[in-house]
Amino acid sequence: MQIKPSITDLASLLSGEETKYRIPKYQRDYSWIYNEEVEELWNDILFSYRQEFEYFIGNVVLNANGDINSSTEFDVVDGQQRLTTFSILFNVIFKYSDYFIKTRGEDTIYVNWDFNENARKTVNKIAKRVIDRLVYY
Repeated sequence: MQIKPSITDLASLLSGEETKYRIPKYQRDYSWIYNEEVEELWNDILFSYRQEFEYFIGNVVLNANGDINSSTEFDVVDGQQRLTTFSILFNVIFKYSDYFIKTRGEDTIYVNWDFNENARKTVNKIAKRVIDRLVYY
């Protein structure tokens, strides 16, 4: 077994065009509850943002299916609940921003959110892809 530790940000982790993350059968079902873990995650993200800190997602352990240097499919060994939650969150942000733009105009989103163009592009890029990212088998 070849182990290749690396440090990456969430955008890089989720925005690869061909990358798929598989949740193996031995992993527990998604079990985070909004009032508990999801709300705590959201509060941590907001706190980090307000303090102008980068949010630390924690460890995510992936097992490459194939060559570790060129694989585009990974089994999620650890971090499944967080990756799934972030995937859902990005999808909701994307859908909300799309709805907001359609109903109130693109300029309004920037007035109500502290959301610059680069952040919007990154969220949209990730959100468009996360729907098909996690494969449960």
